[in-house]
Amino acid sequence: MNKEQLLRLLGSLIRVSDGELVENKSCFPCPERDREKYIVVRDCIQKMVAEADISRSDSFQDETAGKSEEYSAMKARILGAPTKRAEHRSMLLSKLTDIGAVDKAGYFINAEHRGLHNELIRALSECHDA
Repeated sequence: MNKEQLLRLLGSLIRVSDGELVENKSCFPCPERDREKYIVVRDCIQKMVAEADISRSDSFQDETAGKSEEYSAMKARILGAPTKRAEHRSMLLSKLTDIGAVDKAGYFINAEHRGLHNELIRALSECHDA
């Protein structure tokens, strides 16, 4: 499997709450020298997705720039509804596990997760195809 396929597999495992299977070589067929890197990738993605809050992202800040505080608060409440939060987390997981979109995912993560996002990109850059 190439790095892109491994990242998609990791996303599928995370989506069904089986991210820990990356530690099992029979379930996640990455090169052994990269297993620790993929564990870092998994940990970064899981944290960013679990704590995802669209109202703390650059996307939200750009969308509400120049708008009233009331508008921003109302928009945050709407996007904080359980279904909207779940949609955002699903979209974010898809972007973070797509080798072509992982860089752009930074626009949708919580601002405080920029360091995690950078760590994710660094770890991915060090991974190899299986």
